[in-house]
Amino acid sequence: MNPTYSARQHLLNAIRLISASDYAKFSDSGPHSKAAFHVGNAPKDIQEEVTFKEADFVAEIHHSFADYQFSFTVHNARYLIVQVNQSAHGELVQNEQRRTNVVQMSSLESAEIILICEDAFPLWLQVLSQTSELEVLCPIQRHFFHQCVALIASHKIFEQFDVLTEDSLTKLKSRTALQRFIDGDHELTSKHLCMIHCRDFQTVNRKFGQAKGDRVLTEIADILTRHTREDDLACRFGGALFGIAFSNGDESDVHALAKKLQNELHARPYLGNSTRLTFNVGVASIAEAEVTVDNTSASALLIQRAELALKAAQSSDKPSIVSWQADKFAQDEQEFNYLGGIFTPDNITNYRNMLLLWDITSIIADEYAFERLLAQVTERLACTFEFSHAGIITNAPNSVIEQNIAISEMAEVEMLPSASFDHQDALYEMANSALSLKEHVEHEYDEYRCLVIPVGSDLNACFYFAGLQTSFQLTHDSTMLFAGFARQMGKALKRSQLEDELNRQLEQQNAQLEAELKTLKTGLQSSALVYRSEIMQKVAHQTQRAAQTDTTVLITGESGTGKEKLIHAVHALSPRSKAPLVIVDCGSIPESLIESELFGHVKGAFTGAQSQSIGKISAADGGVLVLDEIGELPLSMQPKLLRFVQEKSYTPIGGTKSLSVDVKIVAVTNRDLNQEVRLGKFRQDLFYRLNVLHLHSPALRKRLDDLELLCIHFLSKFASQFEMPRKHLTADTLARMRQYSWPGNVRELENKLMQASLLCQGDLIEYDDLNLEVTHKTHLDTHNEKADNNVVYPFATKAESPDMATATQGNGAAQTRPGETYSKPLDENTWLTALTSSLENVIDELSNTPQHGDPEVGVWMENCLFQHACRRLNTNKEIALLFQLPISTARRKVHKAQTFQQDRVPSAWPNVIELLQQVADGKVALHQPLQSIKMALLRVILAKQTINMTQAAQFVGVSEPTLYKLKRQL
Repeated sequence: MNPTYSARQHLLNAIRLISASDYAKFSDSGPHSKAAFHVGNAPKDIQEEVTFKEADFVAEIHHSFADYQFSFTVHNARYLIVQVNQSAHGELVQNEQRRTNVVQMSSLESAEIILICEDAFPLWLQVLSQTSELEVLCPIQRHFFHQCVALIASHKIFEQFDVLTEDSLTKLKSRTALQRFIDGDHELTSKHLCMIHCRDFQTVNRKFGQAKGDRVLTEIADILTRHTREDDLACRFGGALFGIAFSNGDESDVHALAKKLQNELHARPYLGNSTRLTFNVGVASIAEAEVTVDNTSASALLIQRAELALKAAQSSDKPSIVSWQADKFAQDEQEFNYLGGIFTPDNITNYRNMLLLWDITSIIADEYAFERLLAQVTERLACTFEFSHAGIITNAPNSVIEQNIAISEMAEVEMLPSASFDHQDALYEMANSALSLKEHVEHEYDEYRCLVIPVGSDLNACFYFAGLQTSFQLTHDSTMLFAGFARQMGKALKRSQLEDELNRQLEQQNAQLEAELKTLKTGLQSSALVYRSEIMQKVAHQTQRAAQTDTTVLITGESGTGKEKLIHAVHALSPRSKAPLVIVDCGSIPESLIESELFGHVKGAFTGAQSQSIGKISAADGGVLVLDEIGELPLSMQPKLLRFVQEKSYTPIGGTKSLSVDVKIVAVTNRDLNQEVRLGKFRQDLFYRLNVLHLHSPALRKRLDDLELLCIHFLSKFASQFEMPRKHLTADTLARMRQYSWPGNVRELENKLMQASLLCQGDLIEYDDLNLEVTHKTHLDTHNEKADNNVVYPFATKAESPDMATATQGNGAAQTRPGETYSKPLDENTWLTALTSSLENVIDELSNTPQHGDPEVGVWMENCLFQHACRRLNTNKEIALLFQLPISTARRKVHKAQTFQQDRVPSAWPNVIELLQQVADGKVALHQPLQSIKMALLRVILAKQTINMTQAAQFVGVSEPTLYKLKRQL
């Protein structure tokens, strides 16, 4: 029962008991509202709405008491109407204590008390209602008048409170009045609430201003007032949120009213036909039987349901009406918006709750250490609610996240290392129950009251409070307030756990990085040259002399020979060793960006140049500038670079001033620049400027005396790097390694040794562990043995491929003559050499035959490969295993190959198809087949001096940036 109505009903019940009546009803016709409430039960044979005939009239007597006029009207001696009137007017008086003006409002115009008795009224009341000439009232008669005056005065207070608290802008009732309306008349069986929100109100405020926004609110209020019944109550919650409460009716009536209100609000233009608005409506109902025994008022529960329904409506993209239904909204959702539950009809309690909410929200925002945060929040709560114990508890005792706090009588908190509450076992049981039900649990043990609330955030933890029953009182609003704070503490606890986990991960990563750094420092000699051969001794001597001067140095050599080692050696041995070493990869930078990358640009020099860039040359000032892959530098850039090499000065893009720098220039390439000059792809004057001191890094096949020393170096390095025992090579393995051509040079040697070190089970590395196969003697073999010119390979017969050209022999690529049958199994290197020879014929023909356009040879090869595989294999999984691909990738490539058609092909193309069929049939085992074939094609294309990078990308079937990435892998 709501306390505000309880006081008036108690007074009315006292009148009923004094008058020995079975039923009493109070009603008024005041200027602001018409209220009615009753106590007791009317006899079945008398209805309060009965219309009496004149013959039923007994008497009508008037009395005056305490400035009130009482009229007694008696019907049938069992039906008595007491009408009270007062004609006082409001006047302005001064409150001497507060020094403020207080308005005494006029009294209600008329009040009526109906008394119904089953038998007969007592004699003193009969006398009072039958004669107006009583000079002296008896005590019970005087007591009756006093109770009536007290009831009227109490009703006047609440009547004027509604007037004072009504919304000043729209003149609608307040939230407090709405709550009293819902909680007031207990005779009614159901209550309903439509919560209405304007979707476009913020837009109106921003577009037209606050004054027009207030005008819109008053127009909305007028519409709601016109379309609500006399017995309904319209209120404004705040902002553009309104509510309509009414009694009785069913859910269909409620939804019909909501639809009617929404239609009226949508149909009406606002601000003089300047704009139209849209609205969402949340509808909820409650029966009297649904009000639970845990002090939850009907108004609090109904408002919560309406808020949830409105929130669901607001989640839609268009104006919606949503009705709250138990099967659509989970039970624990009634605490979703806990702010809706902390408001009560008592404004003092509301102010206390909001102030507490503000203080604790500020604490949570400012404090990051969870233990201090928990202590501060608990201390602030203890200043308002008298509990003696609090903390975090889990369903697993002794958990690391448990916290226990004791609160003194002065609301001072003390963090305890372990639980000190006598009913700790009971708290664990409550925590298990709360976590399983996902809602708060309240219980009483002996003289204590305990409240356990799940903190949420996917944590198996609860916030608990415990205190003496006499002091730790819990109402619905305070429980909702605790629930809201518990959820906020859960988020803070989750944040603390994530921070701790992140810190642990960072510590582990730092330790791992330090260990790796230590390994690298002890196991690697990044700039040391490992050699014993005479040819490398000569290179080392030349490197030392080249490093001592500022002369430009040109470093050449095949890919993988260790040119980068020479770069670092030149820098480390030079007087500029402590200055920066800046490396510019000319082969990986697009032609349109190479000038800006080298020389820099001023702000606004070109589209997108939003800030100044100093460029790589300026960054290397005082140190060493390395121009890696100088052979890939576009011809258009070479004159600008020539001027810089000559004068050591340059002008940034968009600049007007020439800048000078002090740098040592080192140019690096794996191309034959003499040949590039002859083909017109490299400027002769620039070549001469760069080729002042020439360092050539020899191929591994030319320095086989260093092979054993390099193996020892790499095996020692891997043992330290991977923290494992050092592996060793057998004599036979080393001897057979000397017979290998090492096309990948030192880089290939390093990779093969790393693979063997990691995969070899024992301490000795056999030749097979290196995944190498001696296919032929190199043309630089020290014994000068002639290669066997009669080696044949199992590709095809003359009938299958009459024009096929394959094989490698001793001193180069030899053509296999038509009619030869391939009978000897192929290893990977032999097959790739054969493919290279065939692709050279294909590329030559395509380059010299314009009608072929710019064919994507790489795409041809890939589609043909998958077409052959599809004929032999049944499933995508088998194809994925063959080509070492994910199944999804294999499936996509199979689908693409099935739709691929090749119209015109060069005459040498069947040779390539025969080679690809060997791979598709599983007769040649390649490591990463697609990548190996693509890299073989790229080597052939790059060897063709007449093909530029754009044409090369077209042949391979990739974009230019991808081509540069592939090129760096060679």
